[in-house]
Amino acid sequence: MDPEKIATAFSKSPRGVVITGVHGQILATNPAFCEILGYADCELNGSLAETIVPAEDRRLRAAEGTRLLAGEPGEGPAPARYLHRDGHSVTVMESRTLLCGDNGAIAGLFALVDLVPDGTAASASASASASASALCPVPAATAAGPTAQPFTTGPSPDADRFFHGLFEVAGEAIVVIEAETGVIVTCNPQAAELVGRSRETLIGLPQSCLHPQEERDHYWEQFRYRARQAGRQSSEVLVQRADGRTVPAEITSTTIRWNDRLLLVCIFKEIAERRRTEAALLAFANRMHAILSSMFDAVITADSQGIIETFNDAAERLFGWRAYEMIGRSVTLLLPPVHEQNDAIMNNFRRGSPARIIGKERELLAQRKDGSLVAVELAVTEIIDRGEYVGGDETNRRRSFVGVIRDITERKTTEAALRSAKSQAELANRAKSEFLAHMSHELRTPLNAIIGFSEILMRELFGSLLPRYVEYAGTIYESGQHLLRIINDLLDMARIDAGRFDLVEDEIDMPSVIESCLTMVRTRAEDAGIGLVPQSSDRLPHILADRRSVMQVLLNLLSNSVKFTPRGGTITVTAGLDDRGQMVVSVADTGTGIDVEMLPRIFEPFQQADSRLSRKLEGTGLGLAISRNLMELHGGSLEIVSHAGRNTTAYMCFPASRVITPGA
Repeated sequence: MDPEKIATAFSKSPRGVVITGVHGQILATNPAFCEILGYADCELNGSLAETIVPAEDRRLRAAEGTRLLAGEPGEGPAPARYLHRDGHSVTVMESRTLLCGDNGAIAGLFALVDLVPDGTAASASASASASASALCPVPAATAAGPTAQPFTTGPSPDADRFFHGLFEVAGEAIVVIEAETGVIVTCNPQAAELVGRSRETLIGLPQSCLHPQEERDHYWEQFRYRARQAGRQSSEVLVQRADGRTVPAEITSTTIRWNDRLLLVCIFKEIAERRRTEAALLAFANRMHAILSSMFDAVITADSQGIIETFNDAAERLFGWRAYEMIGRSVTLLLPPVHEQNDAIMNNFRRGSPARIIGKERELLAQRKDGSLVAVELAVTEIIDRGEYVGGDETNRRRSFVGVIRDITERKTTEAALRSAKSQAELANRAKSEFLAHMSHELRTPLNAIIGFSEILMRELFGSLLPRYVEYAGTIYESGQHLLRIINDLLDMARIDAGRFDLVEDEIDMPSVIESCLTMVRTRAEDAGIGLVPQSSDRLPHILADRRSVMQVLLNLLSNSVKFTPRGGTITVTAGLDDRGQMVVSVADTGTGIDVEMLPRIFEPFQQADSRLSRKLEGTGLGLAISRNLMELHGGSLEIVSHAGRNTTAYMCFPASRVITPGA
């Protein structure tokens, strides 16, 4: 079928004709149709039909067209709206039918259009509220009070049926009220369900029956105000149900004029669920505000540009600003005006820049309202809003930042005090070490003379002496040797503390070192009735170590064992490699052992296993402290395991790196 021939056939018709294809394009129009919309002849041909339909009507018009193209029969003339070329809406009566080609295939839609003349019952002012004409004829009032006149039919029975269907199936409750009297004219089933009454019961009642008894005067004033206003009015009201319950609702009302009657069309939407949601959100917001207010740390939130959104009580106390003074202002107000940290911090509030402090704690200087500076610790967390997009772009979500700020002034003061105390302690320790080293050297000079001359007298090298004098000379000699050992220990401890003890490393044979040390203490052990038992293998590898230091440690351990082992006991010295390749030398005795509470302190300087004033054995308490330090200088360790009253075992461990593998 040729659309142009069809258009030509109606070119002289006073009724408007428009033919559209199956895809919504305009195939042909006649002059009457173009004149109705203000276009030149054939100017609309080829354009889409939706371009001459108001935006709010396009979805409904498309649905109607789809039904017709699917083969459903068309109904009689019905109100419709088109867009005039100058942009205003034109109301027409339109009939549309399916258009088929010669082969029976669907070619599009054929529409006849009549302009609604001014001054008629279906004039442009009435057709602007054409949807209201759908309100079907309703029965007369059945209740006392002013009589509710029923609607008369609209422009056509077909229009009434169409809009009546929309009125009945609307998702919201709709009530039509006489504007002058406030009497309910009609309502849809949803309104009856909302109120809990039948439609027949509601029609003819005053609008006040929709609201609680005690507030009806207030709602009557609201109704009168809305009835006098042009355009759409919205507010929230309470609806009184028949069972006595009240439900919150949102009412949207519009005044229309129908057959010289002024009506108020009210759409009620129940908002109880929304109120519950709002209450829950408010409770959550109050709870979060209480949490933030009770926090010890200052909490500030800002948007991606650094504009402050929240400012808790701790932030007010810290910075001296009130929340209402800071919200909406930049976080730069909390930073010193000229400081290198500002740019680095603000970069973290700009979209797309690297987050240098996000998720990390950082110390910086902040500025109070009075201009004073305060040391703070700042931790910033980024929050991405999953429900809000920036610029409508789903990939560009709204970003904000939460900053937790802690005043660290007191901590900084404490740290400064600790640093000062540490520095003073180090100076005092260095002075002590230097004093001990100097005094040790000064004491050794006269002491060497005392030891030397007492040995000459003891050996009677220049002639015989009385036995008592020889005994005194021996006592002087032993006392001098003891004092020399104390001085040497003090000197070694001072050198170790000062970091001036240098190891003279060489390849040593551990079995020979053990044998030399046993020889030195054997006489004392035999005099005390103690047996010495060596158990090391002659095939042990050599180690790289300071021979004098190793012997000093081993002699200290052997001397302690001899000192604290009763007569009849034994001291066993063992050397070997453990499963990690370490050289381990152990000294085990069957002595008195060490109390559990003393074990953690025996390696401290001047501490002794028996610290009582009545102890019988002499000693300075430096031997084990020096021994552990010497082992640590070798990269090894010295450990002691003891059971009070039974035994003690000391372990000298040299790292595997010091063990010299044969052939390496």
